[in-house]
Amino acid sequence: KWLMYLDRSYQAPMLSKSKGNFYLYVPVQLLSGNIVVPTHFYMCGEGFHAKCLVVEVRDNTTTLGPPFWMSVPQESPWEGWGSVTVKVKNFSQMYNHIIWKIRSLMNLTRPILYREYWAMAFLISWADGQVICHIPIITSCDDASGNRGKRWNKHLCYVNLAGLPSNISNLDYNIHTLAASNVAGALELAEKITDQLKYVILWCAA
Repeated sequence: KWLMYLDRSYQAPMLSKSKGNFYLYVPVQLLSGNIVVPTHFYMCGEGFHAKCLVVEVRDNTTTLGPPFWMSVPQESPWEGWGSVTVKVKNFSQMYNHIIWKIRSLMNLTRPILYREYWAMAFLISWADGQVICHIPIITSCDDASGNRGKRWNKHLCYVNLAGLPSNISNLDYNIHTLAASNVAGALELAEKITDQLKYVILWCAA
């Protein structure tokens, strides 16, 4: 249930699939032909899923404006009205590849989620074709001063990949020491490391 409360700025903004890269708040066409707007990507079981808002596309019967109108319900709570769960394997076309009645939907309609769409468009441009990967890590501190066999580096700060089974995460090549000291305490070592990690999360584009 924690995912529904996760701040938007901490969500993974993109999911890479064989047919392309799909982004939050950018319309996607499904294999069924329906158009949805992903609001969350997450993994359930062995596959990726997305919480989506269903887009309604209807003809413009007036002589003014674009030939089509696209409307989407206001983003609702996790299980609210207008929110559906879709398997990512059913994603078919990215927004710029959607063809609606023989014409490009992107060229016929304006973005339907202005603030979110342009914020995501900025990230897409900033990435410049590179795939941005989110890798969860665990930062740990160890006070090994009670270990008489250790003469040096009694206090350690290290990281390993999160989500791995313990028999794999505890292997030497999956543990990366960040800092060590005989003087500074374990939490004192970790303080500077966490400050640097926050900087990476906020400002690193890759």
